[in-house]
Amino acid sequence: MGDPGATPLCVCVPARNEADRLPLLLKALAAQDVPGPIQVAIVVNNSTDASLEVLERCRADYAGRLSIDVTDIQFAPGEAHAGSARRLAMDRGAQLLADNDHAILVSTDADARPPSHWLSAIASGIARGVDLVGGRIVIDPDEPLPAHAAMLREALDRYWEQVRAIEDA
Repeated sequence: MGDPGATPLCVCVPARNEADRLPLLLKALAAQDVPGPIQVAIVVNNSTDASLEVLERCRADYAGRLSIDVTDIQFAPGEAHAGSARRLAMDRGAQLLADNDHAILVSTDADARPPSHWLSAIASGIARGVDLVGGRIVIDPDEPLPAHAAMLREALDRYWEQVRAIEDA
């Protein structure tokens, strides 16, 4: 998987009708501060937009930096949700890294824009012996939100600010 000193990892992503957002995610992944290529397993499920075409363009744009594996699937109506697609993406990531016992599976969503240190921070935590790394998801301020979601976001932001203040004290 590229640099022999690099931590073998795969970013696993469910995507449904995310043609507008996938390029932003892939740009953020290409900007990670880890050596490449970075393996990415994307499961496009039940999409009716141009997600597949966009992914083909991104494969060309990020060739050598991102190794993008795409699975296109139509789930039955009861299974057509992010959970099914995430499970399949994680399974595919495990297959792609099956030859390495120390590989790391990472999951995010198609509308995410992780900071450039995201993957190195995850790899650092795993290297210190943790089994699971989680983090806070910050909603893009440019992403339109319904009024009730914006209110919930503000309440959660206030809550976590108070939690951090208590921890700091």
